[in-house]
Amino acid sequence: MIKGLKLKDKKAFAFGCFGWHSESVGIINEALKTAGFDLLSEGIQVNWHPDEFDFKTFIETGKSLV
Repeated sequence: MIKGLKLKDKKAFAFGCFGWHSESVGIINEALKTAGFDLLSEGIQVNWHPDEFDFKTFIETGKSLV
């Protein structure tokens, strides 16, 4: 859906949690690149449940978008 919007000069990053397979962030990154986004990082992925440190990392990375 975002590919059709033909966005330019937009920043993004992918994040997520995984259990046994960690490909989702990479797949999202490829979709974002294809849609014209500039990636701020390779993404953040957490195995199972995020802890306090992970949440702080998510927040700080999100602030870099602003």
